[in-house]
Amino acid sequence: MHLRTGSAMGWDDLRYVLAVARTGSLAGAARSLGVNHTTVLRRVDAFEKTLGLRLFERLPAGYILTAGGEELIAAARHIHGTVAMLERKLAGQDLRLSGVVRVTTTDTLMSSILPEILAEFRASHSRIQVETAVSNLMLNLTKRDADVAVRRRCAGRA
Repeated sequence: MHLRTGSAMGWDDLRYVLAVARTGSLAGAARSLGVNHTTVLRRVDAFEKTLGLRLFERLPAGYILTAGGEELIAAARHIHGTVAMLERKLAGQDLRLSGVVRVTTTDTLMSSILPEILAEFRASHSRIQVETAVSNLMLNLTKRDADVAVRRRCAGRA
């Protein structure tokens, strides 16, 4: 395979080439990508022109990869798989909870039940730092004086 040197491959156009290779037609690629078949034709033509390489034989029965196209598609499928794996990995990292949570509570609750609860929370969410403020004062959650207030409910209150 001889590629034109100094040409920058359009990675977005590669998606169109992969779709044509997978479906064997412009119409099938267009359906899978949710675009018009002329868009697919234009992007594939532009990709081939940039590379200086014909990737497909255009036959009445559909698009068939050339030898150079087969080689490029094999590499592109590998790249596509790697990118998909990286996207999944990064998405999982974005979903992990992290940061600081400010908890306000009373001295009675902090000395009795909260240490065990906070230890379990910390074990489950190691990327979250818990800061505690022990006070009987009522801190304002709407003003972000604290994120969570743990208080004992008094009997007789609704």
